[in-house]
Amino acid sequence: MFRRLYLALIVAFVAPILLAVSDSSVLPMPEERAANTYAIYRVLMPGEPFSSVPPEQATRWAIAETTVSISDMNPAVPPDGQLQAPPDNVAAFHEAVRDFQAHRYERIQLTRRLNLNHDYDLLDAAQVAGIRRAKAAVDAGSDLKEKYAAYPGITFFSQAFFNNNQTVALVYMSNWCANLCAVGEWVYLEKHGGQWMRRSGISSQRLADSYDIYSVLMPGEPFKSLSSDVARRWAIAATTVSIADMNPAIPPDGQLKAPPDNVAAFGEALRDYQARRYERIQLTRNFHLDRDYDLFNANQVSEIRRAKAAVDAGSDLKDKYAAYPGITFFSQVFFNAGQTAALVYMNNWCTNLCAAGEWVYLEKHSGQWVRRSGITSKLS
Repeated sequence: MFRRLYLALIVAFVAPILLAVSDSSVLPMPEERAANTYAIYRVLMPGEPFSSVPPEQATRWAIAETTVSISDMNPAVPPDGQLQAPPDNVAAFHEAVRDFQAHRYERIQLTRRLNLNHDYDLLDAAQVAGIRRAKAAVDAGSDLKEKYAAYPGITFFSQAFFNNNQTVALVYMSNWCANLCAVGEWVYLEKHGGQWMRRSGISSQRLADSYDIYSVLMPGEPFKSLSSDVARRWAIAATTVSIADMNPAIPPDGQLKAPPDNVAAFGEALRDYQARRYERIQLTRNFHLDRDYDLFNANQVSEIRRAKAAVDAGSDLKDKYAAYPGITFFSQVFFNAGQTAALVYMNNWCTNLCAAGEWVYLEKHSGQWVRRSGITSKLS
């Protein structure tokens, strides 16, 4: 009886998404949307819970080759039923919602244009059914289990829904794994400097811990020794840096060693970094600091660099940024599975080019984040 009930629950849970890969009315990806759509999928891969899976347990990613429509989602929640428009981009958000409303019943055929840093396969309807049975059915044979052993589960995407000029996007992502840990979420992204960055769709606890960690680390060297007369405000880059922005591009384990008493947690945070190292995240005003601060966009970052370092910087530009001693850059925070250990990159740039880039390892004890390591290296 238990076995029949277990299989019935599996069928009830997965049936809606199976429709997405078995329906015959599947459209090709419109070419005018393809480049941005595949760039967004790349940013989002792998999603939770796959980002923390050890490499030996996930040698390949599996992605459904047909996108899901609103009809395949259970529950069928529209993006504005789960996400709120950001106060600074309400119009663009609603343009993307209207695009969703116009195309919400469409299913799109994906092709191998995902430029991932991990091997992957696009699975058709029969393969989707096969991997689900291999991972979840109690009577799945050893041959079937072996066939899909390389995959920790399978990822489903909707098509991406855009604002009019394709600088804002909404996309639905669902990850299904062996223990029915399906996670379905709408994600809101924005394009800045030619790069797509997620602004929502990150768990609230991950965000809360990230801003707690940023706040613990502020201000970094050499700013912490400056008086409030010299440093009246802090400047923080509004977009996190990825591994592609670091010079030199050193991974955390190239600068830090795992603590002997918490090797496993350090390794999990390192795998989270490896999965997300090319992502850039848009920051918001959720820091808890003892001094006023501002989040600088790309133009402001360029201006403050010029104001502080260029010999021909005008007095107006210097006055504009006189309150700031320099600017701080963060990566996003990379966590272990339990969010009790974290790795983050921090870079402080100041007037005399005293940029100091470092990876920091932290642990959470009694609800508080504590810095356990962090080796500073001078960057040229």
